[in-house]
Amino acid sequence: MEQSYPYGHGSGGEEFVGIAAIAIVVRFAIQIVVCLLLYTCFKRIPGEHQKMPAGQVRLPLVPIFNVVRKVFVYLRLAESFPSYFESIGKTDVGDCG
Repeated sequence: MEQSYPYGHGSGGEEFVGIAAIAIVVRFAIQIVVCLLLYTCFKRIPGEHQKMPAGQVRLPLVPIFNVVRKVFVYLRLAESFPSYFESIGKTDVGDCG
């Protein structure tokens, strides 16, 4: 005998899985865009002033590791800009942090 649900709905599991999958894809896409923006920021700074290689910006995409790594990426970016600006004698930018 087939079990019936009120209002003609199923158990709801299929809808939940679909919504969760869409949410994961959207979150990952947002993370990729953020990494691309950070990468372009690092690439604009000359290599001798980069406190972290630009290629390591993609490391926050790694699950679990991303929680800690994001902090280091933002801190290294904030340290790289003042180093570059000091080298060209531009002092009106503040601490860039």
